[in-house]
Amino acid sequence: MEKKPTECYSEFSKGVIIGPTSLADTIQHRGKEKREKVENRYLAPVAETGEKEPIFIVPSAGATFFSFLALGKALKANRPLYSFSLTELKVTDSENSTVQEIASTLLKELRDCQPKGPYFLGGHCWGGVVAFEMASQLEADGQTVGGLFLFESFVPIIQGSISNYKTGQMDEFQEDMTRIVEETLDEARAKLAKLPKVHIDRLVALTDNQMKTSNTYETSPIQAPIHLFKTDLHTDLVFEGWEALTHSSFAKHRASGETHTMLNEPHVQEICRTLEALLI
Repeated sequence: MEKKPTECYSEFSKGVIIGPTSLADTIQHRGKEKREKVENRYLAPVAETGEKEPIFIVPSAGATFFSFLALGKALKANRPLYSFSLTELKVTDSENSTVQEIASTLLKELRDCQPKGPYFLGGHCWGGVVAFEMASQLEADGQTVGGLFLFESFVPIIQGSISNYKTGQMDEFQEDMTRIVEETLDEARAKLAKLPKVHIDRLVALTDNQMKTSNTYETSPIQAPIHLFKTDLHTDLVFEGWEALTHSSFAKHRASGETHTMLNEPHVQEICRTLEALLI
């Protein structure tokens, strides 16, 4: 029996999504508009057309849903695409936050939009670690996650530290992770260059704090299949270990471009064709 898609009709304006939160709600009112406000601080629609279950994707540290505009435009999977903006967090609040807490916060808004699974989740770079934890929490609550799609997402460092690395590989892993953090912060500074310094300092500190959450994140395998999209920018070392974090299937897909361009044109086209085949 074909699953009925969850609908989340929305008008995104100043962080507010308005409308029925489920298909059952729509049927119950038989076409009558029931418009109740659901205040969303983080969730934002990127592409709202599609009859199947939505895809929810978490951006890289310090980034917003704008990172996925090209993906939303190019993807033809008959699914809405939603993302999150984490830049409104206070720096002081992010200093001691954990991946688990961030995932829990985002899930509250996700489930306002789609109350029941199956869920399809994704994440870019650091956002993939958060998306993984979201999948873990959903499964712990008895929900089904249909797939987890990671875009250049490094394996959580705790998982890397317990992997069977040869002598010297752990040092290389740490060096690669340090370089990824530095590149992410440099990219953030470059994008924010035209803003007043006070805003640059806040957002760079927020990005740094978010990246650090993965240093203490301990994982356990999930039931959902994992698909990793990876460019040639970094060595395989920082991605090794994802295959051990699923009880289902794991697949690696090569992507063109590099971490900060892979989801932009023209590179996003190749990713979209692969996603469309996986999401049939």
